Amino acid sequence: MVTFILSLFFTIQSSLVALASTGCSDPSLQLISEVADIIEDHYIDKSVTRERLLFGAIQGMLAQVEGINYEHQLVSNHLLFPSQYSQVRRALEGELVGIGIHVNLDPVTNKSVVTGVIPNSPGHQAGIKIGDKLIAVNGERINTTGLSNFPLKPGITIGLLLERDGELFRLHVKQQRLKLPAVTAYPANGHIGYMKIARFHQFVPPKVKQHLKRFEEAKLRGLILDLRDNPGGRLDDAVTTAEFFLNPGLKIATMKYRTKEPQTFITSKPPLWHKPMVVLINNGTSGGAEVLASTIRFNKRGVLIGEKTFGKSSIQSIFPLSNEFALKLTTAKIETQEGISFEGSGITPDLTIPIDQNHNQDGQDRQLSSAVEILRYKIEQEEPTIAKPDQILKAVNKEPK
Repeated sequence: MVTFILSLFFTIQSSLVALASTGCSDPSLQLISEVADIIEDHYIDKSVTRERLLFGAIQGMLAQVEGINYEHQLVSNHLLFPSQYSQVRRALEGELVGIGIHVNLDPVTNKSVVTGVIPNSPGHQAGIKIGDKLIAVNGERINTTGLSNFPLKPGITIGLLLERDGELFRLHVKQQRLKLPAVTAYPANGHIGYMKIARFHQFVPPKVKQHLKRFEEAKLRGLILDLRDNPGGRLDDAVTTAEFFLNPGLKIATMKYRTKEPQTFITSKPPLWHKPMVVLINNGTSGGAEVLASTIRFNKRGVLIGEKTFGKSSIQSIFPLSNEFALKLTTAKIETQEGISFEGSGITPDLTIPIDQNHNQDGQDRQLSSAVEILRYKIEQEEPTIAKPDQILKAVNKEPK
């Protein structure tokens, strides 16, 4: 790692020298260099090296991007070390190394919160739950670069300090190479199909398409789309998936940039599924999954059941740097069909049903049971898309059988 850091430092330093030789007169660059020289020559603590100063400068720039105190908050914009950059590339291809949890910053409490746990992953087996707050990793508090400073290698055990219901507890979890589940689908209840999308990556749209065709061949009449604990992933794949449920010419979302013209995603192909559907969401539903859920509701293609979503409408891009480093930077904001952002506020479901944390003990999932009741009602009434709100509430406000 030291070799990478030194290589990056000399690459940037050489770039600054090149800029100077070509007549660049940016006073801020000259000021950075002067301050670094003075500190290196005179500061009493020799551990403050020039490489350390360089990374401090990068962190300071990212702090200004966020407009926050970089030392005390988990931020979306940060420098990715080679191992973390490799991890990001694998995740976008449906594979990662780690313990199988997804962490986001809660803007209200300013703490990093577990918003997703991959089933049967090391984190899941260790008992980590959605809503747990991640305080520290390997004795180091989560601060400047979030989780990007920690090694990601199969077989390496990491120590976690977490908080649940106001109480702290520690876990030691061994990392593994994980294959991200793409799509789980099966006939669930009579003429109803169930499909869970755990995360969006390049293999998701083909899988969704395959399962929808099978549901059509089986003459299923309703679909439950489970987006609970889906942390998002690649927006393009979420948009492609949304097209499977919508008629041509409908707006999905708009991305707004700093300098480029806004980009609006509009459906262009006939839908693969035109029958009634219900979407399950919760606080772990984030990013692209929120886009999919909101566009289904806005276009009156389905009912949203569960809990308010996480609220992440920002898009991060990865910019490769020298020596396998990369910069993760927020480059766009998503607006829904109504022209509003759900950043920090989330999406409120049509029918709010808080999940019972102990529901697995008696085998009940009230959100799923209510989704089945809605679809049964709609199928019985032979309604093409969506029932009236009062009829929906009457149909699902009873206790599941």
